[in-house]
Amino acid sequence: MTDLLVVLLSKSDEAVEDLVRRRVFAPAETLGKDEKNYFEMICSHPEADVRDMASMIFVFVLNRLLQIGGAKNLQAVDQAITALLDLMPTECQKHFEKLGAYFGTLLDLAQSDVAILHILVRKNTVARLVDLLCKYNPLYAAAHPPFEKLVLTISFLVRSIPCVVDLGDPYNFGGDRAQ
Repeated sequence: MTDLLVVLLSKSDEAVEDLVRRRVFAPAETLGKDEKNYFEMICSHPEADVRDMASMIFVFVLNRLLQIGGAKNLQAVDQAITALLDLMPTECQKHFEKLGAYFGTLLDLAQSDVAILHILVRKNTVARLVDLLCKYNPLYAAAHPPFEKLVLTISFLVRSIPCVVDLGDPYNFGGDRAQ
C-alpha cells in the first residue's frame, strides 16, 4: 500500500505539497484523537509497519519537494529535518526500542540527496546522535537498541562530510574549480 501511495504522490506535485501541509507539519491539535503527524509516527507509533511506512513516505515527500524546487520547498525540507532532529531529546528518550525507524529515516535521508545531506551536516546531526547515545541509561542495553542503524548513520555522515560543500559556490563543489 505504501508503494501505491508513493506512485500516486509522484504523479501530483499538488498532492505532495498538500500532504506536507496537512500531515507532515500538522500540529497535534489539528489532528484527530488517534492521529499523529509523520514525525510522531516515525518515533513513537506502536506498530513497526506504520513507523516504516511513515519513514518511507517522509523521505519520499522531502525528496519530491526538492525536485519540485524553489526556495520555499528547500525551507520546508529544512524545517522538516529540524523538526525530526528536535524529537531526539524528547520522543526518542521515551521510545528507546523504536529508534530503529528513526535512525533508518535519518540514514535514508542522508543517502537520498546531497541537499539533504548538506542540511544534516549543517544541523550537527553526528554530534546530536552521539549525544543521544551518551545520554542513555546503560540499563537500556538489555532492550537490544538499534546500534547497527545508529553506527551506519553516523558512519555515512562522517564519511560524507568532506563531500559536503557550499552548494551555491561553483568553485567549491567537489573540491575542484568549476570548468
